[in-house]
Amino acid sequence: MNLEEKKEQIKILIKDLFYLSESDYPWQITSITPSEHVITEQEVDVDLFFNNLSHPSDMVDEFMRIQAKKYDLLFQFIKSNFNEIKIVKHGRIKRPVIVELTDENSKSIFLTTHSLET
Repeated sequence: MNLEEKKEQIKILIKDLFYLSESDYPWQITSITPSEHVITEQEVDVDLFFNNLSHPSDMVDEFMRIQAKKYDLLFQFIKSNFNEIKIVKHGRIKRPVIVELTDENSKSIFLTTHSLET
């Protein structure tokens, strides 16, 4: 599968997928890179990040169960198709979250969303 095909599959997997924090933000594929930010960044453990999203402790309704399953499918796809996964959060309150996915040809796809943390 080439990078464009992977990107198309990710578009399907992130459709109606939200990063659930104090507010719910959608995911998107973007050209932004972590090096373009001048604010503080925090690298996030990839397994912990996706485990928390696919197995939330407060899964109380059908919406959250659907979101958890979508995160599980996304993570399975990412692990199977990318050699390197890097996740960073920037800032302090409305924090951009950037997931960099690098394939075997050193080509990258960036997924972005926001996390509201007060």
